[in-house]
Amino acid sequence: SSDERLPSAMWFLPCLFFITIAFALIQLVSLRFTRRRLITFFVVALIFSFGIMTFRRDTYFFLMLNNVCIGLSVFYSGHLYKRYEKRVPMHGILATAALILIATLSRLGHIDLAENNYGPAWFFIGGSLSGIYINIYAAKTIAQRPGWHFLDWIGKSTIAIVALHFLSFKVIILAQLTLNSRPLFLLGSFPTLDGSGAWWFLYSLIGIIVPLIASSAALKVKQVCVAYFYQIKHRIGYGSN
Repeated sequence: SSDERLPSAMWFLPCLFFITIAFALIQLVSLRFTRRRLITFFVVALIFSFGIMTFRRDTYFFLMLNNVCIGLSVFYSGHLYKRYEKRVPMHGILATAALILIATLSRLGHIDLAENNYGPAWFFIGGSLSGIYINIYAAKTIAQRPGWHFLDWIGKSTIAIVALHFLSFKVIILAQLTLNSRPLFLLGSFPTLDGSGAWWFLYSLIGIIVPLIASSAALKVKQVCVAYFYQIKHRIGYGSN
């Protein structure tokens, strides 16, 4: 609940934290029933409906529980996908249809969990499931092609990118200020100074590269420190013997 803007993208983590706990509790309770999968479905649907209704009434819960109520349905869809993954067809035709659906829905509104903007239930479900399908289809397609393994490395550094990309944008802002001879106080512009033209691509690139470098450097320092202290521990142990 901080007013700091640079780490504001981290709102996703506490939301995911509470969603994970909520779903685990639902699963624990449903185990007491014979039709536990059906019970899980109805409980998730009930919580989702409650979240949609309170959003329409402009009611905001403590600790972003609005997002938890809504995001729980997406988490549950991932649970179902994991269970029935082999039964879910992956075809380019379906991916194209999902892309067309998203393009159509984008003209009717938008979904922004950070801003507590979900739209009607059908809008959120249709847009979310279409987006999820496209991402999974693209991931499975890319995974079959050689030379694209660097995306896996980027994916494993997601937390570093989420945490540092706003700060990394300052590199591009500083370059824009220097090129256009603008005052330095504009370095405080958030999240970007000017993303028009090709600048948006540079922002995106730097927002990924700088966190990757920082993450790799931190990991290297950790490895060196661990190796150093391990050597000291070994020497002390050897000396005592």
